[in-house]
Amino acid sequence: MSLDGTFNYSIEGNNNGSESTLGGGIYEIQDNDLTNLMQNESSYYEYEQDFSHIYPLVSVLNMYITPVIIIVGLIGNFISFMIYGVGIQRHQSSSVYLASIAVSDSVLLMTVFGTWVEHFNVNAYNRSVLCQMNIYLSYTCGFLSVWFLVCFSTERYIAVFFPFKRHIMCTERRAKAVVITVTLIGLLTYCSTLWTTGLIYFQERWQCAQLEGTHHYHSALTYIDIAITFFIPFLLILVLNCSIIYKIALFYRHQGGNAASATNSATGLILRRCSGRSGEEHNVQMKVTVVLVVISIAFLVLNLPSYSLRALVLLSPRIHTDMSLAADGIVLLQQVCQELYYTSFAINFFLYISCSKQFRLSFVKYVKMFRHSFVACCKKCRISSRKRLRTESTTSSLPAARKTQTINLTNLK
Repeated sequence: MSLDGTFNYSIEGNNNGSESTLGGGIYEIQDNDLTNLMQNESSYYEYEQDFSHIYPLVSVLNMYITPVIIIVGLIGNFISFMIYGVGIQRHQSSSVYLASIAVSDSVLLMTVFGTWVEHFNVNAYNRSVLCQMNIYLSYTCGFLSVWFLVCFSTERYIAVFFPFKRHIMCTERRAKAVVITVTLIGLLTYCSTLWTTGLIYFQERWQCAQLEGTHHYHSALTYIDIAITFFIPFLLILVLNCSIIYKIALFYRHQGGNAASATNSATGLILRRCSGRSGEEHNVQMKVTVVLVVISIAFLVLNLPSYSLRALVLLSPRIHTDMSLAADGIVLLQQVCQELYYTSFAINFFLYISCSKQFRLSFVKYVKMFRHSFVACCKKCRISSRKRLRTESTTSSLPAARKTQTINLTNLK
């Protein structure tokens, strides 16, 4: 069963299960189809044989690529949160959105980890409460990550096109209010999954899935989820970022051709004033805008394959009803798309490092602080160990000295 409680293709080999969700956790069969499938296990296992030739590839992706993405992503997101959420940059409105993205991405990667450890018979997913929470958090954090990015894009759009309102609308306080509002909307939108998903007994084991009689609800939720976590955000991010890129390119084209006209033009005025009066602040804001454009492009590129395949599976009656077509490579293609989808929640740290000088400086500062703390801790440990050794040697030498003194006194007598 998938993260969101829909049916998975289960591929068995060498007594190790490798679960892969077609189209990013979207392929569904109705309750009566599931009943028929459970009753006619011979047809199920005959269908299962079709996966033998692609099992090694899918297994490698599941077993080795996924944990690398999770570990690297969690470390990178933690560092990003420390810089944008705790460091000196935390008072910038843009940092509020970037720190929030780091948190939501990390939680989603942890839900993926909860399903991945099932390969080692660690029952961290197919258990009551953990099952519902995993599905709920995976839905919610996927929603939050993309809409935090939309909010960040909107802020940059306001900064470029409405520069005189930036200091009023793009503040740290407003950014925090927006993040809290979006978080509440996400938590409320998917809260129904807490009581429409649970454990069902299938193929001689308990599996986390949608409960019986909730197919129509989950089917509707699947369409809604694709709309509000991809199609609508995709269009908004695309339009906002294309507008920002066009405005910046127009400014620099004028600036390169005629500096005087660029200075006097409305575009030049907008891009100069979008970041305040000082040139230094202007440079900072322009670099923040570059960060936005880069992470937006990465989001669109890494999410497009997975959501396109999900839409294909949902909208194509033949694929949706004939599971044997998955043996033609859709399962393998889905797993590759799924890894790209997971990568979109783990790659932001590397994007910040590559395109933000301020982030690099903050990162180097944190590394130096960590190294200094580590060296100081090692010195303290060495000093304390030396003191302990001296104390032990002194303590051990006292009985010998007393014994020698006693022998000398006896000889004197």
